[in-house]
Amino acid sequence: MTRPARYEVAFTRAARRSLHKLPLTVAQALHELLTGPVADNPYRLGKQLDAPYDGVWSTRRGDYRALYTIDEAEKIVTVIAVAHRRDAYRAR
Repeated sequence: MTRPARYEVAFTRAARRSLHKLPLTVAQALHELLTGPVADNPYRLGKQLDAPYDGVWSTRRGDYRALYTIDEAEKIVTVIAVAHRRDAYRAR
């Protein structure tokens, strides 16, 4: 059985900055999640969000959330935000 192609994971500048501000263990866990299982299949671990976040998916690691979009044509997952769950869905 052939394995589907992995997605490339890209971080926006804001998401990368937010990731660096997190505690080291949390940042490492989120990075491993995003570049591992999410890169393999971003639909399996994530959930699609409702308005006003149409087209945005969310995945979690403990109390932290990573918000991302999926470009199916280019096979790219773009992480747009990384934050504690109390702040993740607030207007930016």
